Amino acid sequence: MSILSILVFIGTMFPLFVVDTYAQVTFVKTYKGSKANAVHQTSDEGYIIIGEKSAYIYLIKTNLSGNVSWTRFIGGSYPNTGFFIEETSDGGYILSGVKGERDLAFELIGDAYIIKTDKKGAIVWEKSFGTNGFGDYGYEVRETPQGNFILAGVLNTGLNIGEPVAFLTLCNAHGDSIWMKQYHNLASAYNVLPTNDNGFIFTTFDYDLPSEGIHLAKSDSTGKLIWSNNAFSGSVRANALSITLDSNYVVAGQIFDKGSHSAGILVKVDPHGNEIWHKIYDRPEIDAINDVYPCRDGGFVLAGATEIRQKAGFFNWLIKTDFKGDTLWTKIYPNEYDNIATSVEQTNDGGYIVTGETSSTSFGQSYSSTRNEIFLMKTDSLGNAPWEDKKLDNLTQINDQHWLYPNPFKDEAVLVYQPIGDLYRDRDTFIMYDLQGREAKRIENIWKGQTLIERGDLSPGLYVYQLIHKEQVRFTGKVVVE
Repeated sequence: MSILSILVFIGTMFPLFVVDTYAQVTFVKTYKGSKANAVHQTSDEGYIIIGEKSAYIYLIKTNLSGNVSWTRFIGGSYPNTGFFIEETSDGGYILSGVKGERDLAFELIGDAYIIKTDKKGAIVWEKSFGTNGFGDYGYEVRETPQGNFILAGVLNTGLNIGEPVAFLTLCNAHGDSIWMKQYHNLASAYNVLPTNDNGFIFTTFDYDLPSEGIHLAKSDSTGKLIWSNNAFSGSVRANALSITLDSNYVVAGQIFDKGSHSAGILVKVDPHGNEIWHKIYDRPEIDAINDVYPCRDGGFVLAGATEIRQKAGFFNWLIKTDFKGDTLWTKIYPNEYDNIATSVEQTNDGGYIVTGETSSTSFGQSYSSTRNEIFLMKTDSLGNAPWEDKKLDNLTQINDQHWLYPNPFKDEAVLVYQPIGDLYRDRDTFIMYDLQGREAKRIENIWKGQTLIERGDLSPGLYVYQLIHKEQVRFTGKVVVE
């Protein structure tokens, strides 16, 4: 199935899951800051974002409409990074990251960091875990059903001493360590989740398993390693881990076994880390899935970035799937420069909240220089958001087979479509006709599903175009030259 299809097979969604899209709040907001790594909907219907600004861990709390309620800065003497945040059972927040330290040889070093705040973002307690300061990371933290906190990360004992070592540490509600375990056969612990038997499952890299693949590991309630498994073989990077409604797990990430480009991937595994199925979401250029969230209809929402090379950048990419990982719809959100979605959740109204980084300074306004900012996008249940409405047809889908943008265009446009046949050997031809049926432009030897359309000597007006694949018309459309 083409992932460029929008709203394909919507009728296969579960009939009991009905959402009134007209009642859903949608918005796009930007905030000053360099990057956002996670977003979470809070119990007051607002949102909490963790990111980075200057040398600080940066927290942004918003209301339901994305308007800022408060912000907090943590750290600052040396570079600090916040990776993950979630609301805790007492209404506060737990977050993880890196507490920076001074070093002249490394850009980012420090200790793994876990912080508990109250509901206003004020620090209640903080703990750091490190060795010699050679890049120790606290990647993800979760509250357990018992009210404790599990932190997954990596410890580095120094470049001349040893290799990176994965660790888990369990702290109580006051930040006191219950236990800490290091796994010397594992390079790192990234994403972590509590399991139904009070243990923990986490993504990792196991030195004893094949070097390429999605590695998962399982510990018991005391941190003792029970198993480590290669859930999927291939050149893959795991970026997110989530539990499913049927008590299995899904891992989302990026697969590099795609010739000259990469693709997004979703792998479902059982509680022992064995693959149930996998799906690949592939476009002609570089793609990555950065986060996955289980939806109430049993399916999943995926967030990441997809490259459109002629635009020299990446666009936000949102995919909704059914419970088998098959695409229901996909959305690409354009902008003048790079936009990368890093985190997504389904919201209480059935829509989706997405955060990440964008290079634009504000939507719908001019900008004097390119710099990264944090964005927060709220969509309805079909992925619609004001981002698209404000971009003046930067990206217009003509039908379920291709995009041509901008449309209308003045100097040049880009045609992007899902290629068929042999991606590297087959060649397609693009032809434009004026309203008298005369051929006005021809582009031959198109491959990998995309081409740049330069205006050249085309006169202003309406044109009809065709894409020819193996002497057959694959699709047609209309475009306006201004």
